[in-house]
Amino acid sequence: MKSRITLCLVAMFAVLLLVPASWADWGTSFKSLGKTPTIGDASCVSPASGQVWCAMRNQQHTMMVNEFTSGAWSGWTNLPGSIASNPSCASDQLGHIMCGVVNDQSSMGVIEFDGTNWGAFQDSGIVTSLDPSCSFYKKGKVFCAVRSVAGALTGSLFDGTAWAKVVTAKGVTITTAPGCASDSNGDVICEMLGMVNNLQVIEVNRFIGTKWEGFLTLPGNGADGATCTSLGTKGQVACFIRAINTVIYGDQFKSGTWTTTNWTGFVALTSNSEQKSSCGQVSSGSIACAFINQSDSLMYARTFDGTNWGSYLKVGTAPSIGGPSCSGLSSGNVLCVVIGTNTQAQSVTGP
Repeated sequence: MKSRITLCLVAMFAVLLLVPASWADWGTSFKSLGKTPTIGDASCVSPASGQVWCAMRNQQHTMMVNEFTSGAWSGWTNLPGSIASNPSCASDQLGHIMCGVVNDQSSMGVIEFDGTNWGAFQDSGIVTSLDPSCSFYKKGKVFCAVRSVAGALTGSLFDGTAWAKVVTAKGVTITTAPGCASDSNGDVICEMLGMVNNLQVIEVNRFIGTKWEGFLTLPGNGADGATCTSLGTKGQVACFIRAINTVIYGDQFKSGTWTTTNWTGFVALTSNSEQKSSCGQVSSGSIACAFINQSDSLMYARTFDGTNWGSYLKVGTAPSIGGPSCSGLSSGNVLCVVIGTNTQAQSVTGP
């Protein structure tokens, strides 16, 4: 335990010594998604190069969607039906988008975009009170995971028409919503916090088509903000957690056998960060990640090339109270959405 604390402190001081550069190749201004007031955080996904759809809640507690294409936002469109969670959207890589949400009956389901129209809520029957996490699985299918009311990691595949059998992981009671991502190899990896021997620890699990492969406990003192992102490299994902010292740490699964030895180990990426971080794919094996700093409420970003993390960059001058949510936009570009102090969403592209 003492060595773990020492390592965390060393990493924290290393981050604090970073001098953030400003702007770099990120845009110098944010684009408004519209004047509609929002609740919670956006979920953004790119179904095609140069196109991003974002979904989030409005103040009437329904889901609204917005399309970014040709460098401009379409404006918010409100969809029918009450929702009680932040959306979690994923592309099925056939031009469709599935956004996982929880309805006002505490049941998880998806609202699907078929390439032309947005459909109605399609219920999975899984009851929860926390946000779902949905990820691409294989072409035509997405996988959505959630914490059940009993504290179990559970999820199901959706193929655009129907839900598959619900699959529940055994052995650990989880305490937070999972954050999941495709490993670009036909599996999905999720990170969350859970209870082991009466201690809250960082847990990961891999969904392999019909079952969960098993919980692995990663070293570290996680507090919240568990999330994973695809690297676009076969078998690999990057996962992030905010520690009790408000530093966000990143870890990478290198692919292969599902063991802790195939994780690279947590690296400190920020200091004094808000809970949520988000990443988008720059190119195969490379991602750009965004964070909101607690001291100035501004967005900061770092880029990972598959081996090393770049400089910690300040992006923008307007404070944010929510987000970020990032998605790959086109080769070499990522789009991130944050929520301004006026509760309106705005975006910036980089790196």
